[in-house]
Amino acid sequence: MVAFSVDLVTFPWLASLELCWACGEVITDHVIRALERAYHLSCFTCATCKQEIGEQAFAQGEVGEVYCLRDYYRKYAPKCNACNKLIIPKEDGTDSYNVQCLGNSYHENCYRCEVCVIQLSPEPNEHGCYPLEGKLLCKTCHLNLVSGQH
Repeated sequence: MVAFSVDLVTFPWLASLELCWACGEVITDHVIRALERAYHLSCFTCATCKQEIGEQAFAQGEVGEVYCLRDYYRKYAPKCNACNKLIIPKEDGTDSYNVQCLGNSYHENCYRCEVCVIQLSPEPNEHGCYPLEGKLLCKTCHLNLVSGQH
């Protein structure tokens, strides 16, 4: 890095330029503003894949690091206990519903009785989950197994 002095009398506009939060250099072209900071376009990159994020949607990690959405989901999204796939927003951008039961996460469509495979309601109601010995069961299958055990 070459050090040089700048004559602010000759170039007074230089004093108003922002410094890039990532590299510390003066930003003289396109400024990316994110997380209350200024970045060069080439410095605003994903912490994992190092690709420029630019004006695309991004997510912030636990300690302030920036991720493209794909890498953020790979790192932080819960994995469905039934299908083993990540529970991430749908392609149209709408959220996927994450059902949690017995310490595990499930896609709403994967949250099913392990005996009759009927879809379970995430609500604690007649169509909800009635677990038994670590298995997800509907009320009918739960009662059948309990009565068959006695």
